[in-house]
Amino acid sequence: MKNSFPTVNRELSWLDFNARVLQEANDPTNPLYERIRFLGIFSSNLSEFYRVRVATLKKSPEFAHLSKEILKKIKEKVVALREISLETFFSIKEELKKHKIRLCIDDEINQNQKNKIKKLYAAHILANLNVYSLRYLKNIADDHLYLLACVSLAKNKKDYWLVEIPKTNILPRFVIYPEKDKSNNHTVFFLDDIIKIILPDFFKVRPEDLQVHSIRFLRDADFEIEQDNMHSVFDSLKRTLEKRTNGSIVRVSYDHSISRAVLTGIMAKLGISFLDCIPSWRYQGFDDFVRFPKILPDREYRKGFGPVVHPLCNWPHKTKLPQIARDILLHFPYNSFDRFLELLHIAAIDPHVESIKISLYRLARDSKVIQYLILAARNGKKVEAAIEFSARFDEEANLNFANQLEQEKIKIYPKISLKVHSKICLITYATKGGAQKKHVACIGTGNFNEDTSKIYSDHLLITSNTAVTEEVKNVFRMIRNPFQKPDFKNLVVSPHDVREVWKNKLRREVQNHKKGLPTRIILKLNSLSDAKMIQMLYQTAKKGVRIELIVRGICCLVSTAPVCNNNIKTCSLVDRYLEHSRVFYFENGGDPEIFIGSADWMERNLDRRIEVVTKINDIRIKNELISFLNGQLKDNTKMRITSGDLTNRYKAKKIRDYNFQSDFYNRLGEIQKQYGNQKQGHY
Repeated sequence: MKNSFPTVNRELSWLDFNARVLQEANDPTNPLYERIRFLGIFSSNLSEFYRVRVATLKKSPEFAHLSKEILKKIKEKVVALREISLETFFSIKEELKKHKIRLCIDDEINQNQKNKIKKLYAAHILANLNVYSLRYLKNIADDHLYLLACVSLAKNKKDYWLVEIPKTNILPRFVIYPEKDKSNNHTVFFLDDIIKIILPDFFKVRPEDLQVHSIRFLRDADFEIEQDNMHSVFDSLKRTLEKRTNGSIVRVSYDHSISRAVLTGIMAKLGISFLDCIPSWRYQGFDDFVRFPKILPDREYRKGFGPVVHPLCNWPHKTKLPQIARDILLHFPYNSFDRFLELLHIAAIDPHVESIKISLYRLARDSKVIQYLILAARNGKKVEAAIEFSARFDEEANLNFANQLEQEKIKIYPKISLKVHSKICLITYATKGGAQKKHVACIGTGNFNEDTSKIYSDHLLITSNTAVTEEVKNVFRMIRNPFQKPDFKNLVVSPHDVREVWKNKLRREVQNHKKGLPTRIILKLNSLSDAKMIQMLYQTAKKGVRIELIVRGICCLVSTAPVCNNNIKTCSLVDRYLEHSRVFYFENGGDPEIFIGSADWMERNLDRRIEVVTKINDIRIKNELISFLNGQLKDNTKMRITSGDLTNRYKAKKIRDYNFQSDFYNRLGEIQKQYGNQKQGHY
């Protein structure tokens, strides 16, 4: 059913976000290696967009009458972005030359280099080369790079082959030539070109009898785990991953020099249309630029921020749980994620700790969180973990982690029908000789993942406030039995009554505006696409309440719509760290309420997942988050205005440049000094 209020198409809005990522690759103020990395992120994002969003769109019930219109708009936008990405590539290529790094493309490789390449690499590459006849297109791997080889035979006959470019865990996509040239330049080749040089010998033909073009296929990866009573979680997951391997083709990107006849033949065999085909260049998949060789001068790499030490996180004992006398808020990556890991490690050792409960969505490859949960179980603690097996593209890794925990007799709570997306941990300990039970709760906006905590901007609240910890305990009860509906006062928990909670906050701002009281709403989200909440925001703005939206990714609200009465401002911050936190601010007549948590305003987060958002009670932390939000809104170097016209205009600069992420890091030490250097005790 069509909405009666204006919205931006979700898919086009997401492409608009990825255009902002591409802007970072084009930004000359970024160090060159960062520009290269952003180009890789842009390409990787686009691949996942097709594998998930376009695949989902094709399978939706309403797609039948919208298919051509939406796919046409998507393709037009993607082709335009591809052109910009190529311009970006050549710009970066020229910048590399200034640092004596020559990134060669195939027609720049001289004959002497070709001869040496054959001697150096032929044997090793041939040993790792898979070649398929074009007759057997069913063998095409998802999200993989290929070379389409056209071999000219006798009597004007031609044979076609797909040559699989080895994955980067087998051979690197970029090869550094062992010799510098006369100008003392490093020379870097694409693996694609080295394979092209070797292929004539492989097919036993003259170079002029072989034409080689790049091509890439993406399959539908949008499959949810379906479990029934006849199958285990493992079997269900295995069936799901098999579906993904054999999913239908959702995109073919190809070298535009491939002949129309050959391309038409491929399309016929795959059962796809030209709407699914994206013309490109001789190199597919800039994804691998995130692994470009680190041979640039030091000044072309962004220096990392040294972690700011929170005064209340200097845990005095490594074997006794610290006394959390007041709430602590950590900001990652500005504060180190190691503080949470230390807390978990101490809890695993302290004999007074009785249990640890945690929800896990995406974990680091070598997860210390898993190690410490196992350590806790071996030390006699009761450990429970809600591991989300249907976290897309992390399903298999999460199953392996679950197997490790189950081997230690740790209780696992897989919920197939309702995703557990919350980021919560509850540590229970005994005091007064075991007669009294108390808790420490951790509630975050991001995953318990030490890898992503270095590049994602997130918050983590650590509290022993009984009003909060008792409600976190109820959330874990709900995870075990999602049909329970506990009452929450400090937490906002999906999927029970969460919409009404947020709507009541908006209605209260409207009432306060009518009374002449101060009103203001700031929402910092990853995505805003839920139609009902967007309509509620329109109604709130129409009645005079000022609303500021900081939405990193999808934003379907049109802030320039007349219904807004110029009361809604939308913007998006894309910078060195991925803005991942969700923060909710309501003026509340001059007594601000602030919440942080895991849930965006999307239908799936509000209605189909277990999410946890917590109210911030500590006045100093509230002020800290107000400073955080106002600082973001002040940024004029990386902040874009996203008014619904999909133009990504940078915020107008005033007297001086202001970069929020750098400023917040520089100020955080002073901000957190308000807590003093008081010594932490232990229980």
